[in-house]
Amino acid sequence: MTLGDKYVKLMIVKGGFTMANQNNQIDLFQTLSSIYDEYLSSQDEEQKLCQKMNEEIIESKRKIKLSYQDKINRSKTNCVVLKQELENYEKLLEKYSTFDSELIGSIIEKLVTLVEGEEYFCQKVNHETYEYESTVFGRELFQVDKKIFMIVKASQKQGYYCDYNEQDNEIERLVKNGQAFLLAESKYYHKKNITFYTAHEGKLKSLVDFHQFSYVQDFIDLVVQYRFNNNLDKVSEKELFSLMNQFILSKKEIIADNYKRRALEKQEQLNQQLMEEQLRHQEELERAELENLLQNGVPSRHQDTLIDRLHEAENHSDDFHNAMSQFEISYEGDKHIARITYDEPMISSENIFISKINILSSIKDYFDDSDPDSHFHGFCDIDLVDDGLMGIVDISSLKQDFDRIINVSDAYRLLYKIDKISNQYLRVLYLPNHGKYRHKPTNIYRWMMEKKNDKQEEKNTSYKIAWDCSLETEKMLTYLKEIELLSNLDEKQLKLYKH
Repeated sequence: MTLGDKYVKLMIVKGGFTMANQNNQIDLFQTLSSIYDEYLSSQDEEQKLCQKMNEEIIESKRKIKLSYQDKINRSKTNCVVLKQELENYEKLLEKYSTFDSELIGSIIEKLVTLVEGEEYFCQKVNHETYEYESTVFGRELFQVDKKIFMIVKASQKQGYYCDYNEQDNEIERLVKNGQAFLLAESKYYHKKNITFYTAHEGKLKSLVDFHQFSYVQDFIDLVVQYRFNNNLDKVSEKELFSLMNQFILSKKEIIADNYKRRALEKQEQLNQQLMEEQLRHQEELERAELENLLQNGVPSRHQDTLIDRLHEAENHSDDFHNAMSQFEISYEGDKHIARITYDEPMISSENIFISKINILSSIKDYFDDSDPDSHFHGFCDIDLVDDGLMGIVDISSLKQDFDRIINVSDAYRLLYKIDKISNQYLRVLYLPNHGKYRHKPTNIYRWMMEKKNDKQEEKNTSYKIAWDCSLETEKMLTYLKEIELLSNLDEKQLKLYKH
């Protein structure tokens, strides 16, 4: 026990002593010297312990290193050997997966043809396409001519392939559609040999993307393994055929499924071709029927002429009589009813009737010629007379929408007033004044004098103008014949006619 410890213990036992009493019992200088000596002794002991520990650690390290050194040396030697062996096998993989391109291409061509159940070709061909390249001005688009070595479906085989722009790549389209896959691609020349695999630091890399034709990669793996097992620098065509036959036997189920699928596809194609042929034949019949209608007109269905049927319909129906004998005109912007009378027909056939018509409309109107003299204003009765042409065509066999046949020619539609007077008949009116009338340039005194005159012909106000009746009749006949024809066409024939 040190002096300090004794002092503390004494203070605990004699807890009642004061600080002054304690200081009187201890020699301060002797105590300080004694504690310092103890401190130096403890520090020296610590250093000796640390030194001994470090010496033991160094010795332990030496012993541990000695115990592992042989193992480490053996492992290093093994790594060198294995790395060399790995590099040798990587070279062997590249060596045994390298083939004469013509030979292996021919074998793959036959393999794919057999498995797919349809003909494929191996070809070396040029492909004109586009690529971006880095220049001093940035990335620029250039046209390049690539050398392509590919397996392609017979129906898609071409002498060369040309892209029209950078978005349209023909080879990529074929590959995406499962109609081809690339064996090799180069900007400069067609290579004599083709390598399927390479490896680096144990990582295998396939140099060909077979896409949907993954079984071709399985076959290549089989051949590579065969060459390795037999240490073959080269493999003969005979050996390749033998390996292909073995491979095909192992893929019998896949091949059978492919053949069934191809058979179904061909049957579907035949059915589609048959349907297309039937549609084509049907279109030819419809076209021939249309040509016959165009050349010979609408077949006869009635024993009498259209005028006879119209008279009979008028006699049996007041509504039909009213529809035939009146129509709507405009006088100074207001609507009025005009009556029609017609004489002997100018054209009368089974389905078409054309006659010159007289038009009469009695109008009660307020006359105002904007003259400041009020004597020129007043009410008056006007018996308006005019003339024109009326054509009727039978549309009882109409097979499509009414508007579709009357809108075929805008020129006719603007020339005539066209309306249906029943579900069976279409009326076409030629009106020299287009059914629009206004005041004559006269004054109220004339209207008043006309009212006092008892002669009807003087009361009538004529709006007749000069027009060529024969010419307008021929025009209307052409239009009515077209309406007659169109009303007898079905939907498909109408489309053909428009074309």
